[in-house]
Amino acid sequence: MKKCFKKISLFLISAGLVISPFVIFTLVENNYSEIYSKTYYAALIDKHDYLESIKDEKKIILIGGSNVAFGFDSEYLEKEFEGYKVVNFGLYAALGTKIMIDLAKPYIGQNDIAIIIPEISTQSMSLYFSGKDTWKAIETRKSLISKFDANDKKQLAYDYFQFATEKMKYHEAIEPNGIYRRDSFNKYGDISYKAKQNDETISKRKSNILPLHYDPSMPVSFNLDINEDFINYINTFSNDVTNKGAFCYYSWCPVNEFSIEDKNKDSIADLYWNIRNKLACKVIGNPEEYVFNSHYFYDSNFHLNDSGALMRTMRFIENYKRDIELRYCSYADDYPIYPDYETKDIDTSIDSDTAKCFIYEEHEGLLEIVGTNTNENNFEDITIPIVANHKRVAGIGSNAFSNSLFSTIHIPSSIVYIQDEAFANSNIKSIYMQSKKPEETNISWDGGLIRGANPEIAIYVPKESLSDYKNDYYWGPYSRYLKGYDFYE
Repeated sequence: MKKCFKKISLFLISAGLVISPFVIFTLVENNYSEIYSKTYYAALIDKHDYLESIKDEKKIILIGGSNVAFGFDSEYLEKEFEGYKVVNFGLYAALGTKIMIDLAKPYIGQNDIAIIIPEISTQSMSLYFSGKDTWKAIETRKSLISKFDANDKKQLAYDYFQFATEKMKYHEAIEPNGIYRRDSFNKYGDISYKAKQNDETISKRKSNILPLHYDPSMPVSFNLDINEDFINYINTFSNDVTNKGAFCYYSWCPVNEFSIEDKNKDSIADLYWNIRNKLACKVIGNPEEYVFNSHYFYDSNFHLNDSGALMRTMRFIENYKRDIELRYCSYADDYPIYPDYETKDIDTSIDSDTAKCFIYEEHEGLLEIVGTNTNENNFEDITIPIVANHKRVAGIGSNAFSNSLFSTIHIPSSIVYIQDEAFANSNIKSIYMQSKKPEETNISWDGGLIRGANPEIAIYVPKESLSDYKNDYYWGPYSRYLKGYDFYE
């Protein structure tokens, strides 16, 4: 009996040693519960609450990633579908498409219309789920965990310590700059980026702000291997909501015409028929109809500006009435005129000191670094040039430093994009970003920036901008590589 008691005692003590730190850690983390409450992530709660508030009304739910958040004028759509409320239930591809489907499903009722619209990318068209990013989104509403399946709950548990450890580095709620904020959304869940100017409310999302008019760091390919698990998940979802008396459809995200890797229209048609033949639900439109003029985009190959969002909404209505209601409808006479590109002037009269150290390719009158000059790269620390050959240096290409000796590079704010694997097969351990605004430098959010790089690599950003970088739409996924430093212009 005594031996049994000792074993039980030892078990309880051992369990306590494991459980107690977890409980303490959780209690401490909960004291920091407002850290991400003003960030882009937290808009998930508002979208969920709006959907829940109209659960008994007829509604159209647009489900997807940021192409949906940036891509619809829901007020216009609501007027065209009389008797329906519209909910823009798109947020962030880094969360995954699945989480949006799972959170929307309980509130879909009879006569509702659910439309699934993922980005055309391998990750978005899969069952990808990010526990760390989801924690940021549900930080102040952890009860939403109950709506996730067992596998996603396991992933949340696995990612919890990484999330909480990062979170506890902050002492107050993060105040993001720019468009990627919780308050950038309107009541429908659309991005509505506005500001006061001379007592007038103006839009700050009017034009394409990309220097090359597209983002070369995230090209779009229609040659995708279709994820069968994703297809089966949508088919199950479609059957479930159909049994409730609702309707489920699949549609397409907008794509910047300049961003397409393969211009062959056969690949677009192949994707369309591949998806259409495998899905149990009907497909609205085809991907070719959503390849838009680059003037309609804002800051990525999937994010539309105000005119683009209206254009996409009109195109969607046309497709819906044609493919679902089987009647012709055209808004061509009302299509918004695309806005001019936003431009930024840089003095190109004098080349930068380090211009001769690099090899360049020209795109749209701007230069991309694609390699290093072997006769000029025999030192370890270098600053990327602003001007070379009397042209602006705007980007860094893949494997640009693969044959260099550089271990430290300084990247000025004039560099507006960095391609995936830019630092692959290189000696670079320290990257110093000089821009105080993370949105000024486009990168992919899927990890490609540091793919193949030195495992000891660190990315230093201006200290006062560290939290902005860590919570930026694109830079956030690299938060564990980010460190602050004192930058003086």
